[in-house]
Amino acid sequence: MWKGASSLALIAAVTSPAERVVTPGETVAVTINGLPARLAIDPAGFGLPIVTQAFAEQAKLSCSGLLCFTIVTLIGRERLEGRTGVAKFGWGEAAPDKRRVGWFDRTFPTPVEGLIGPAGLPEPVVRFTLGPSRPGERTVAMPVEGNGLLFGHWQSTRGVLKVGGEDISVRFDVHGRRSLATAGAAVTIANAHGGVMTDERDRQVILYGVERPIRVMTLARPLTVGPFSLTSLGVRVTDGSGANTIREADADPSEVVVNAKGKKSARILSIGRDQLDRCSSIVFDKPAKQIRLTCG
Repeated sequence: MWKGASSLALIAAVTSPAERVVTPGETVAVTINGLPARLAIDPAGFGLPIVTQAFAEQAKLSCSGLLCFTIVTLIGRERLEGRTGVAKFGWGEAAPDKRRVGWFDRTFPTPVEGLIGPAGLPEPVVRFTLGPSRPGERTVAMPVEGNGLLFGHWQSTRGVLKVGGEDISVRFDVHGRRSLATAGAAVTIANAHGGVMTDERDRQVILYGVERPIRVMTLARPLTVGPFSLTSLGVRVTDGSGANTIREADADPSEVVVNAKGKKSARILSIGRDQLDRCSSIVFDKPAKQIRLTCG
């Protein structure tokens, strides 16, 4: 599933002339219906540019007629519903063209007008520099998750990892302090790696300021995600998808209570700063359909 550094030596040695290099929190200047805006570039961001409701009103964005599409994002039990509309969209000094833009009545982690992910940028390769190179670091690659949906390019760019015969989506959260699994992903990981719930509890912001309660799950067998070896991770236990079936750490070992209730729910593993802080870069290579991580 993952490819080691040796098979990527030639790829890693070449820097594409069409590569955008950014740091977390960096923004890009755009115009939307003639109004200037700053979009934060986020590795977990949607390909569809998302702006605030206030900016959408200033830019006179509208959702009407046959070209009106609504967008719905479920974060646990919280439902965020937004709208989209076609606008005159320009990159910096470039002449504007028509592009669809979405908006939620939500704020962003930084004082910007909106967010955009790698899939929405014009460059074929987007490199996030997370820190200086580290001794002994290596580069590994994971395939980009395939999406057969009609509007798949609107979504965030995620990797895919096979765990216990099931596919889990992998996203990269440079703002989240802890790696997290949705309840559906946690059930799959617990079954395959001997996961048990501990008494440690916390809360963490997931997206657009939505905060969710989490519990910590420890693994009897580490989960390898590219250069990372996870022995514990946070679990979004109240997503309504079966994580309460994972065995408690102090349960009788003979009681196997993990089941497949979460099988049909979203299975997403979000890699946070607890792992990414030892990486120097994440590269989203759209033509190669790869995400490459260089970590020590």
